[in-house]
Amino acid sequence: MPIGYIMELSRREERVLKLLIGNGRMKDAEIGRKLGISSTAARKIRARLERKRAITGYGAHTTYGQLGIRVFVIAFIQPASKVFRSENERLEIEDALRDMSSLISACRIPRGTPSHMVFLGFRTFDDMNQCLNNMRVTEPFSRMEVKYLYTFADTDIFSSRLTFLQAMGRHISSPNSPMLLRELER
Repeated sequence: MPIGYIMELSRREERVLKLLIGNGRMKDAEIGRKLGISSTAARKIRARLERKRAITGYGAHTTYGQLGIRVFVIAFIQPASKVFRSENERLEIEDALRDMSSLISACRIPRGTPSHMVFLGFRTFDDMNQCLNNMRVTEPFSRMEVKYLYTFADTDIFSSRLTFLQAMGRHISSPNSPMLLRELER
């Protein structure tokens, strides 16, 4: 599928996809009931969405507070030189991001600055400060600079089981989204 391609979905496909975004574990029978179609029709639509790659998987939603993660950071970072010197340098940064224990998610912004958005989670503000200070002196992050940094406590951004990141991730990774962000595969 070419970059920038916008997938065409039927009205029924859009309605099924919306339900599945809200609850990926929803059974075909329940989808059918909610939309006034048979469970067989719902199963066929789900299969079609999977074939089209509008749905690429189903995952678990994490309650970070239950894991003791109370402090969150959204950071927009870029190379200190404003551009990556090579594709290998970009890949090295992305590999290092994947290895961060505090990483919840990251996206690459293909054009302009900043080059990446990262979402990090910590137990305490001290843990956050230690991680950010270590990044300043540790390769390859020492070659990066933080363009924007936003910190939140868990009570600031969680109002229901739907997290800020999940809502944001749905927007930026939606097949109909005009934004060209690619979530880093873990």
